[in-house]
Amino acid sequence: ARFSAIAALIAEWAPARLIVGLPTHPDGAEHEMTARCRRFANQLHGRFNLPVELVDERYSSAVISAKRGEVIDDRAAAIILQQYFDSQG
Repeated sequence: ARFSAIAALIAEWAPARLIVGLPTHPDGAEHEMTARCRRFANQLHGRFNLPVELVDERYSSAVISAKRGEVIDDRAAAIILQQYFDSQG
């Protein structure tokens, strides 16, 4: 179900590449979720044949002030995408 929803979004938006947040510990050390995100990125690339960029997401949620009712995941995704754009020079 997850990949069919992603396929629908890719068909609608026709992106040139996909961006995936890469969580790590504050010191940059990897943990279980890091491996899961890398695996997910590989699956995206394999299924949709699009380049997938991994972006450090260590502080994306910390940047957002957690307010009652706020959708933090959407805001964190926007910050991760902005970090990707900023890193492109």
